[in-house]
Amino acid sequence: MRKLFLLVLLAAPLATAAHASTRVLPDSCGDPGVTFEAKTDKATAAPASPAEGKAQVVFIMTLVKKGMDAPWLGAIRDFTTRLGMDGNWLGAAGNNSYFTVDIAPGEHHLCADVQNSRSGAKDLIGMQKFVAEAGKTYYFEFVATKITTSSQNSSDHYYSSTFTPVDEDEGKFRVKSLKLSTSSAHKPD
Repeated sequence: MRKLFLLVLLAAPLATAAHASTRVLPDSCGDPGVTFEAKTDKATAAPASPAEGKAQVVFIMTLVKKGMDAPWLGAIRDFTTRLGMDGNWLGAAGNNSYFTVDIAPGEHHLCADVQNSRSGAKDLIGMQKFVAEAGKTYYFEFVATKITTSSQNSSDHYYSSTFTPVDEDEGKFRVKSLKLSTSSAHKPD
């Protein structure tokens, strides 16, 4: 039994990596095999204005948990969501955090994707199309909702998501209470 457990334990990362590289994503996303490690820190200042001649996207990732897990299931694991634009990944955010990126003006296609989750959240994808103007800041929020229904003997999880533009006033306000996310990409070998 121990050998079987060890074999399953060792095979899990391989299965996750294989799933990531064979996953079909919208054209607005990046390479499915690229993953990110995201870290969050309390932001010390509001995001700076976009660079000269650029627009800015503020990506907000929010995790909402509804219901209660059965106590014997342990802590709920969180996940990382990556943001793509026009077929390339821009970065990733951990739960309840944000990051900013300056972009060229023009029409763009965004993609938000929960990466490498072993749960049902792995299939949460959002898309948005917008036209960016130089000097303007655009806020987009990806909300992943985890709904847990528990009975005496089991716990079921359901996931849903939304990816929507956020009004500038609300975006500025929301960012004040969130952590700043920084990420580094890991490309497949």
